[in-house]
Amino acid sequence: MTKKLISIATSVAMIFSGFGMATNPVNVNATADNGFTSEEISNSPLKPEITVDQVYLTWDEAQYYAETHTPIEISLTLSGGMDEKYSTTGMHVAFDNRLSYPVKRDGSPDVKIGEACELLDAISVGQYIREYGDICFSIVTSSSGNDGYDGVMYTLQFYLPEDMQPGDFYPVGIEYRDGDMFTDVADSNEAKLAQAYLFTQGINDGWIQIEGDYAETTTTAPKPTTITTTTTTTAEAPATTTTVVTYGINKIDVVIESVPTKTVYEIGEELDLSGGVYRFDWCFGSFFNIQHTAFRQTFQTCSMTSVGDYVTIDTSEFDNTRAGTYKIYVKGETNGWSDTESFEVEVLSPPVTTTTVTTEAPEVIYTTTAIADVEPGWLVGVNAKIVSLPKTTYYLGEKLDLKGGKYSCVALFENDFSSFSTVKSTYDMTSSNAKVDTSEFDSSKAGTYKIYVTASYGGFSATTPFEVEVLPQAMTTTTRYTTTTTTTTRTTTTTTTTAETSTYAVTAVDLSIESVPTKTVYNIGEKLDLTGGVYKYDELLDYYYMGYLYRVPYATRSMTETDSNVKIDTSEFDNTKAGTYKIYITVNLFSIYSDTEYFEVTVKNPLESDIGITLPFGDADCDGQVNINDCVLIMQSIANPDKYQLTNIGKMTADIVDKGDGITISDALAIQYIESRVLTTSDFPITSEELDRLGQ
Repeated sequence: MTKKLISIATSVAMIFSGFGMATNPVNVNATADNGFTSEEISNSPLKPEITVDQVYLTWDEAQYYAETHTPIEISLTLSGGMDEKYSTTGMHVAFDNRLSYPVKRDGSPDVKIGEACELLDAISVGQYIREYGDICFSIVTSSSGNDGYDGVMYTLQFYLPEDMQPGDFYPVGIEYRDGDMFTDVADSNEAKLAQAYLFTQGINDGWIQIEGDYAETTTTAPKPTTITTTTTTTAEAPATTTTVVTYGINKIDVVIESVPTKTVYEIGEELDLSGGVYRFDWCFGSFFNIQHTAFRQTFQTCSMTSVGDYVTIDTSEFDNTRAGTYKIYVKGETNGWSDTESFEVEVLSPPVTTTTVTTEAPEVIYTTTAIADVEPGWLVGVNAKIVSLPKTTYYLGEKLDLKGGKYSCVALFENDFSSFSTVKSTYDMTSSNAKVDTSEFDSSKAGTYKIYVTASYGGFSATTPFEVEVLPQAMTTTTRYTTTTTTTTRTTTTTTTTAETSTYAVTAVDLSIESVPTKTVYNIGEKLDLTGGVYKYDELLDYYYMGYLYRVPYATRSMTETDSNVKIDTSEFDNTKAGTYKIYITVNLFSIYSDTEYFEVTVKNPLESDIGITLPFGDADCDGQVNINDCVLIMQSIANPDKYQLTNIGKMTADIVDKGDGITISDALAIQYIESRVLTTSDFPITSEELDRLGQ
């Protein structure tokens, strides 16, 4: 039988001895970022890069290659310190289909294996027909260990077309497709992050370029943008010129190099942008992914006090008559592209002097505020400000007591220079003039309740709440008073000394599952086993005068132990039906405090698909799709059956050649024909004779 499978070894036995790949299968629906954020990808400890050769030919050289039918070699080189850090890879190499390529006797592309991959157990090269009808290469590697290294991974060979013209440009690069991978044996999180970095930031595409003017009538590739950079001539080395060809501009980028020297202002001061510098860059995309920036060119770097091309400085938000923080925007815009960056400046309030006179606690504090050189302005609002709190801690059945509680009506004014406030009146919360809403308070239930006070003046009103708490039981009661420190700042402040009643009490119980049982996945008919499951519960004690909850461990138990305070509810579990079931653990302490947590277990039917759909022939990993991952998994299960097994349904769907003879290498080979679109899943099952005829 002809097989589209190449390897360092020549015999099938050597190809599959010790064959393996990542322990966890790769998600074929993952995007190039592998589920990571751009920040996580940029901070990846491993930063692999694959660089595709960029070949420049004179017209004479190009004619020689074409007339002698000599292939041009393009290498894919890995860098980034990846020695012994990867085993399983899968990638698609796209190229201008005007180029042709040599093939082996079995019809597979003649790709040379480089030193970076020569220790890997198996390498498979196939052809993939893209959505546009053209061809790209699919290359898969696998190994039982992390045997990959930096260096040349593969060398591709291409023939120039007979009708080539001066200026022709033939792109060659890596095109990410669903299911592509670059990982280690364990499919570790570090490797997943490195894979995301490679496919989003680490691909440097290549090309073959023939010198001369572009012949647009004979090329199917869009005319690339050409950027030329020239080095400085020295006595030791003459000036050299390098031409970088990309697909075109994909965006502009405005970068603030430095903010202005002055960013803090007094009221009335004019904005000064001296010292501020911005940069304007053109960003160019690669041939295969216009959205991926392959090259950046700085167009201009300008002071914010001068006028540059395509950039405006928007200062419209700045207002030097009012205190506040304002944004200054640097906006770039041209030909449909735009980018905006900003920085902040601050306008400060005029100085305010605050004088506070206090009596010894727990007496009420009387506060007066003097604002320097400020004339009366216009009323803009009011605040209801708590001056002193009444009793705030109660036990079940106690009546609300507002004695000692006071609040003020504070009027808010503005003028052309500043804003300020003044106290118009102060109310005792028990007086008839006070507006106090106690409707939420309920002494029959433990809990926290809000009491609302309302102040009104000049047509404005404002409401401020404070909290009281009803406790079920008391353990220790302590009383203390706070002390007050008064400072002078730019903002008017009023410092209050109050008496607080502090109570230490049990307020809650907190249950947590320390570990779920060892067995959480069952087949139909298996009994529930809670061995290995551990939970604990703690008392939460509230120290009010310290302002935080104190946790006291109460008990830690195995789920197989008995605890009079704890109930484990397994009533939802049903081992006669496939499904996911919740096991609930509830603790009830002192018949008052309770908490519930749960964990899930799964019952599976081994004869059904894990994802509950009708699976296509060839879907070995039962994910609903047929692709390179299924080919690799079949090869793994053959080479190392103790470590890699197919599910029962996976064995049924993967047996597509000579149905009924079990899983063989022919099944993996047939999936490659699906990848190359020679066959579809509806063509299966087929016989080995039919498969042989396809390879002839």
